Amino acid sequence: MEHTETRRLVLYSHDTMGLGHTRRNLLIAQALSESRTQPATLMVFGAGEAQAWELPAGVESLTLPAVRKGSDGRYSSRRMPVSLDAVIRIRSRAIAGSIEAFDPDLVIVDKVPGGLAGELLPTLRQLRRRGRARLVLGLREVLDDPAVVRAEWAREDSYRIARELYDAIWVYGDRRVADDPVALGFGPELQERIHYTGYLDPLARSRHPRGEHPAVADIVGPIALCLVGGGQDGGPLAHAFARAPFPTGVTGVLVAGPQMPEADYQTLATLAAGRADLRLLRFAPDADALIERADRVVAMGGYNTIIEILAHERAALVVPRTVPRTEQLIRAQRLAALGLVDVALPEEAGPDRIGRWLAGANPPTVGARQCLDFGGLNRISLLARALTRRTRRVRLAPRPQLIAAAG
Repeated sequence: MEHTETRRLVLYSHDTMGLGHTRRNLLIAQALSESRTQPATLMVFGAGEAQAWELPAGVESLTLPAVRKGSDGRYSSRRMPVSLDAVIRIRSRAIAGSIEAFDPDLVIVDKVPGGLAGELLPTLRQLRRRGRARLVLGLREVLDDPAVVRAEWAREDSYRIARELYDAIWVYGDRRVADDPVALGFGPELQERIHYTGYLDPLARSRHPRGEHPAVADIVGPIALCLVGGGQDGGPLAHAFARAPFPTGVTGVLVAGPQMPEADYQTLATLAAGRADLRLLRFAPDADALIERADRVVAMGGYNTIIEILAHERAALVVPRTVPRTEQLIRAQRLAALGLVDVALPEEAGPDRIGRWLAGANPPTVGARQCLDFGGLNRISLLARALTRRTRRVRLAPRPQLIAAAG
C-alpha cells in the first residue's frame, strides 16, 4: 500500500546548555501532530526540565542522562559523578535501543550531525543500512562565527557525516538573517539539500488565551520582563535587572530559569523580597504568554526567546551570550541592523543601562512579522510529507562510504 504519511517520527536534541533545542523540537512535534501527517512521535532529549512542557497528542519522550556545557565549552556529567565517556555510552545505548524498537520513518536531529560526542552515529548508520528512515538535520539560522563552525565541523567530521547520512538540511529561519552556507564551509552537495523553513512561529502553538498568564494575572499596569533562557549562565543579566530602577508604575518580572545555580537564585530571591515592584519566577515553560503580557523585554539572545519576542512584536533590549559561542551576538546584531531590537553587550548591561532603556522611547518591533518569514511550522509539515511520500518498505540505496565506515 502506498505510504504517503509520516507514521513514526523521532526528534533528537542533545540539550547541554539551555532549553532551546528542546523547545524547537516541541514546536515541531506539536505542528506535525496537528498536521495531515499525524505521526507517532518519540522525542529524545537530554534535559529533564523538558518534562515541564505538556507533550502534544501522539508524542512520547525519552530523557537521557544530563550533560552540561561549561563556559569553557567543555562537557561534563550534569548530575551523576561519572566520566563524560560513561554518560555518553549510556546515552548512546539508550538511543540505539529505543530507535531500533521504534523503527521510525523520519528522524530529525537538532544541530549536531553525529549527536553529542558522536552518540547518534551507531543509530544513524544502522538506520541508513536498513534503508527506510529519512534523516533530516535541523539547524537554527545562526550557528556561530563561520571560522569557529568550520573548525568544529572539520574536527568532528561533521561535513562527511552530513553528506553521507542526511537526506535534507532544514534551516529554521529567514534567509536574510541566516548564515551563509558557503562561509560555513558547506560544499555544493550540502548546499543543494538546504531548505530555509522560515522561523517557527510560537503564536501558532500558544496554549494560553492571548494576554493571559496566571503568574502575572494580578499585576495592574505595565510589565518589564527579563528572560535569561535556561539560566545556567544568566546570573549576571538577572542580577543587573533585579537592581535596575524601573519607571514609576512599572512592575518587573524576572524569570530565572530552571538551570540557574541555586546560589544565584537565592541572591535574586533576596533582592526581589526587598522590592515591591519586582516579581521573581523560577521557571515559566510558557514564556511566550509572559511576553504577550509584557510591554518591554530585556533578554539574552537565544533563538526561541528572540523569535517569541519578535513574533509578539515587543520592544526588546537583547544582551547576548558571547562565550563560549557568539551565535547570540551575531543574531542580535543582524536583527538590530534590521531595526527590530536594541543590543547591549554583557559588560555594558548594568542596572543603570537597563533602567535607562526601560525609561527611554524605544522603537517598537511592529514590523517584525512583515519583515521576517514566520512560516516555518507550516513549511516543515509540507517538507516532512514530501520527504516521506513513498512506499513504507522501499529501501534506500546504501552509500558505499557509509557502509565502509559503519562496518
